Amino acid sequence: MLQVLVGTLYSGEKELDRCVDALTQQHYCHRSHFIIEHMPERAAHDELYRRFMHNAGEYDLFLKLDADMILTDPGKLGAAVKLFEDSPELDHAVFTVQDWMTDSAIIGIHMYRNRVRWARRGDDLFADLPPQLQGKRRYVTHGPPSPLADHSPDPSPIQAFHYGLHRGIKAFQTGLDETRPAYAVAHWRGLKRLWRHFDRVRDRRLGLALMAVEHGLTHPADPDFCNYTNPRFWQTFAMYEPMTPQQIHAHLRPAWDSPVRREAMWLRTFVRQLVRRRRKAG
Repeated sequence: MLQVLVGTLYSGEKELDRCVDALTQQHYCHRSHFIIEHMPERAAHDELYRRFMHNAGEYDLFLKLDADMILTDPGKLGAAVKLFEDSPELDHAVFTVQDWMTDSAIIGIHMYRNRVRWARRGDDLFADLPPQLQGKRRYVTHGPPSPLADHSPDPSPIQAFHYGLHRGIKAFQTGLDETRPAYAVAHWRGLKRLWRHFDRVRDRRLGLALMAVEHGLTHPADPDFCNYTNPRFWQTFAMYEPMTPQQIHAHLRPAWDSPVRREAMWLRTFVRQLVRRRRKAG
């Protein structure tokens, strides 16, 4: 049987115990697990991939399972492994997860064969880019075993705020030296789903996530700003934490409830960032 090394990045996510419990309950028992705790995002990913490559001689497969990912039944790990058993040319499988924040299925879990390699890169925001492959990559977006896990099903308020700030920077491309239009469009779609979910259920955590998006539009924000290790991130959260769902909804509704205003907000900010980069490049 193929040996699996599971790596988890943890920065205080509320679901860690449930994540570990669900992994322990998997029927597929040929696995080991380690946790990387409380590191900035880029450094954490660099350490994760370094450990994966260092253990390539001992393990056949690597699974990146973040602390807010909960495998949804005991057969999920075995089903993911079977894809690699059935396809010797498969090097990288990408699975969807059911995301509570947006109430939708999103790309979320990655499994790799031991022959893949990661190069160090200078991108602090998009730290989870695909590795170098010898074989093929497959996106498992429709049908089993996806969705493989529940993503952030019970976040803390600070966790939700981080979610919004992080994805807001990705959607509007603020504070970045390089523009990634495809990523921007994908994350903007997710933020629109986040608004619709908040508009339906009025959960304060969803509202705090959207307030984080708004903050990133009106204040200087870059990838380092949304690291849990940055004191400014916690100070900013403290500004919005007392707001009630009703206050948040009243603040957001004029812009977010109008499709025309909402799209104009995104396009205006994205184009502004694009122009700024071109001027900087000369």
